[in-house]
Amino acid sequence: MSGALRRVSLRRSWYDQILNVAFPPVCLHCKAETLSHNALCATCFAETERISPPFCHGCAAPLPAVEHLNQNHLCIYCQNSPPPWSAARAAFIFGDVTQSLIFDLKYGDRTEVATFFADAMMRHGAALLSDADLIAPVPLHWRRLLRRKFNQSAIIAQSLCRIHAAPLQCVPDLLKRIRHTGALARLGPDARMEKVREAITLNPRYRKMVQGRRVILVDDILTTGATLSICSQRLLDAGAAAVSILVATRSGRHILPFAHKIHGFIDAED
Repeated sequence: MSGALRRVSLRRSWYDQILNVAFPPVCLHCKAETLSHNALCATCFAETERISPPFCHGCAAPLPAVEHLNQNHLCIYCQNSPPPWSAARAAFIFGDVTQSLIFDLKYGDRTEVATFFADAMMRHGAALLSDADLIAPVPLHWRRLLRRKFNQSAIIAQSLCRIHAAPLQCVPDLLKRIRHTGALARLGPDARMEKVREAITLNPRYRKMVQGRRVILVDDILTTGATLSICSQRLLDAGAAAVSILVATRSGRHILPFAHKIHGFIDAED
């Protein structure tokens, strides 16, 4: 290590020690003491369900055995109804702890939670990130952005770019949500598709940038896949070489038996 790097490392070490004394690190969920900031305590972390192999590379669903995947690492749902994106990764199954953290991030202005999720997503999506050119969040409509003050998916995407070693360009406004769709959380796949199919478009200022580029779409949760499917198709229609999905959490159920409907909606409307 050079002298300059050593001095920077020492300054950071002293800074961290002072910060830990002034503001002792606590668990993001239960507020118990932890060894580092932006982390969970051992008890809360044990209550999360991390996604580990074997899992489907098409929808990131964890599976009980590798025999449930084909030679392309796809589950039966993604074999029968391939999603528009080329690959998907998720860090956690959406559960009690992760639901609470996402709620705190979206509605409690706790942007430090984004760092926790980005660190986990970095490990789970390392292969996707190393092969990508651009990273972009699922967009929010300006009315919702005004109410929340920030797009939680954009904060996660920007955190990923900061901690990723290789150059990766984050474009927070690559996609635009031009219609306010209202809350989608309680809607099924078909209802979501009806809501979002006309709501999302490519930002025209980036039309040339997208062409031939490999894009990663970032979101906080993958539920039915409807919104991410529309986002992916908009990018592919604009000439993106490939689109991959990287999310903090995903629903525990399979999400894509309706993927053929997604393409049908898009083809019929565009």
